[in-house]
Amino acid sequence: MKITIILLLILYFFNQNVFCQDRTIQGCVISEDLKVLSGVYIFNIDTVLIGRTDIDGRFKIDISNKTNKLLLRKLGLEWTTIELQNNCDTVNIIMMYFIRYDLAYDFSLRKANRLRLKRFKKIPKLHSQAFYKGLFNKKTICYSREFEPIKPELSKFYKKRKRRRLGFRTNK
Repeated sequence: MKITIILLLILYFFNQNVFCQDRTIQGCVISEDLKVLSGVYIFNIDTVLIGRTDIDGRFKIDISNKTNKLLLRKLGLEWTTIELQNNCDTVNIIMMYFIRYDLAYDFSLRKANRLRLKRFKKIPKLHSQAFYKGLFNKKTICYSREFEPIKPELSKFYKKRKRRRLGFRTNK
């Protein structure tokens, strides 16, 4: 009877470890001008803080296997959402600076999105440069990241602002 109880307890704890496995993600966060970023907050998709980069821009966090997206945030930089791949535990990330575009006169949100997309498309090339400079320890990018345009709802606001600056009267 004692052996059966001990065996059942061992099996119970073994199963708990299998179902509650965590994985450790480590990596480095740099900016588009290849400078390390300290103090970048790392959140899961539910915006629960799970880590922060150190003075060298490096981090090491423990996340559950169910977590597949991370949100990175720092003042002066655009929020970055990445989707993790299951087979990769080293993540090196390049964050883009938040640039305020003057949307008055000839400037539109579409033009701002085109400029942001142009910077976004340079990230893989910057990743290779960071690897050759020794900032990253892996040449491959093992996460996916989508370009998020500025929301079109803001376009109405900027159109009204432009009309007011040019002296037109708005009724809306």
